[in-house]
Amino acid sequence: MTEDEVNTLANELVEELIVFNKIKMNVKNIWATKLIDFFLSEKQDYNLFQHSKVMKSIPKIPADGIQALLELIKQQNNQMETKLISNTTHSKPNYSKIWDKSDEKAKACFYDTFDPQDVSPATKWFSREYFREIGWTEKQITRTLGLPW
Repeated sequence: MTEDEVNTLANELVEELIVFNKIKMNVKNIWATKLIDFFLSEKQDYNLFQHSKVMKSIPKIPADGIQALLELIKQQNNQMETKLISNTTHSKPNYSKIWDKSDEKAKACFYDTFDPQDVSPATKWFSREYFREIGWTEKQITRTLGLPW
């Protein structure tokens, strides 16, 4: 990183520290100078990805001096933070509502779209009665709904 980039990053960090009341305004230049020296001497591989991780964690660091911030910067690496995805149960669609709102063409191909085993028995009963009303035979209904219905 160039000296201008280091200066910009250090000033961003200091401004963020001031915003979260971690340091006072009168020590801003002292902290910026210490951060610039630190980046140029000890943490030369510091990059924008690491900088964004540090900026996110500033509200959580203690306000007891620059040492906590320097340790946080030293520990940064280029690894993405992995978040565990919570196990969410996938709920089934409300087949009875879908059936009720479907038009004639959609009802005719309803069981081609959805697995008949997932559809509730009540919805199957309504669909069986509908298919009987439009003139389907028992064989067509059984082939569409499956057994038992």
